[in-house]
Amino acid sequence: MKVFKFTFLIFVMVFGSCITDKENEPFPGFLVGSKWKLSAIVNSQTGEATKINTLNLVAYKLMFDTNSTFTASGIGMRHTFDLRHLENPIKEEIWGEYEYPYILQIGNEIFCVYSFMHKISSYSATYDEFKLFVLNGDYYLSYVPYEEVDTLPTYLEGTKWKLAGFFDTQTDTLIKELQPYDCGNCYTLSFETDYIATAYDLESELTLDLLDPLQHIPRDMITQPIIVGDDLYYKDNKEFRRGIALTVSYSATPDELKLFILSNLQFVESNYYLLFKPL
Repeated sequence: MKVFKFTFLIFVMVFGSCITDKENEPFPGFLVGSKWKLSAIVNSQTGEATKINTLNLVAYKLMFDTNSTFTASGIGMRHTFDLRHLENPIKEEIWGEYEYPYILQIGNEIFCVYSFMHKISSYSATYDEFKLFVLNGDYYLSYVPYEEVDTLPTYLEGTKWKLAGFFDTQTDTLIKELQPYDCGNCYTLSFETDYIATAYDLESELTLDLLDPLQHIPRDMITQPIIVGDDLYYKDNKEFRRGIALTVSYSATPDELKLFILSNLQFVESNYYLLFKPL
């Protein structure tokens, strides 16, 4: 009997340790307070990666409140997850009535960040990369660390900028100047904070939020492609409004401000940007 009890105890110690209690599963201690930005969508089998050019876009990022809970931001959406229950978000916030830009096409099916957020199966984490496995583990969202200070200028508040024109992202060449140029306050940005500005056109004004782009965009604005100089534009004033409305990311220095435009529904890269110069 003593031999049996001893053998049973060894069995429990060895094999029982292989059984994980997900509710009490230990998590990497370095996750709390960490911030991550989406870098690529990767095929788990082949390693083929679809790079995501988020530039300085605050969307498509993760922030950990604790070692097990994090918030994932997208364009017009925000999801909160617990690593112990990744199959469903514990909180979901959606705003805006528009079609989300897709970032990956598999066969005839397209996927956006919103659809991925409901298909998470597991995760892995190192200091250099955080992975969310989706679609039964066939793909994963690859996130890399980032620092908030690198993404948000601290010198925009109180500044005013004038549009220089539409530029090509690849060549940095001027595509078009909007007319009339000498129209007083038109085609300008005035920053109330480091990330919120009022954009003035010939007729009215539009709010630009660098931290939360595409918040209040009508559905037809985002589903129609932007082609600078095409007949889709009826006048320069409308071009300016659409450019501001479809801004998805930006870059800023004290000498110039670039607003990158969502040129099509596949948010992998932006073909155009609005260049502003300080007044």
